[in-house]
Amino acid sequence: AMNVFTAVLIIACPCAIALAAPFTLGNMLRIFGKLKFYVKNASVLEQLAKINTIVFDKTGTITSGKKNQAIYDGTLLSVDEEILLKNSLRGSNHPLSRTLYDVLNEHNIISLDYFEEIPGKGIQATYNKKQIKIGSAKFVGAHTDKAVLSTSVHMSVDNEYKGKFTFFNNYRKGLSKLFNKLRKNYD
Repeated sequence: AMNVFTAVLIIACPCAIALAAPFTLGNMLRIFGKLKFYVKNASVLEQLAKINTIVFDKTGTITSGKKNQAIYDGTLLSVDEEILLKNSLRGSNHPLSRTLYDVLNEHNIISLDYFEEIPGKGIQATYNKKQIKIGSAKFVGAHTDKAVLSTSVHMSVDNEYKGKFTFFNNYRKGLSKLFNKLRKNYD
């Protein structure tokens, strides 16, 4: 009945196109919702036709945060450094920080004197005049081989490079199928 009503309304109305667009966009939102594809508003749907590039953020998007392993390669950390590391990670929402936090041994919670998360770089925190930086190699002052393709989180304490945690990713189920399908339809 709703389809018949809508068809008659669109045909009988002098501004059929003015009525058709909102109905079409609303229907597209409904279909996308059934497929668990959500957009901020209907105007985004009009922009979808203009897309010519797809970019995926690897961390937490194409990788699953579950069952990740982190291997430490560096100098042995003191108990105080471990406590500072664990408590610094506690304040971050970055997927690698959360994974590393879960992997590390339990320690008492301390109130940091200073904490800052710098998007795209890492975390810096201070406790009892001891400063820690956790993040990219460049951010912590490490010199690394650019050819290495592993995912790593580096750390330094009081501007002395300590080492890195290397992560072994688990990719989301169905990812290769998705990429093969995209490869067929796009350059």
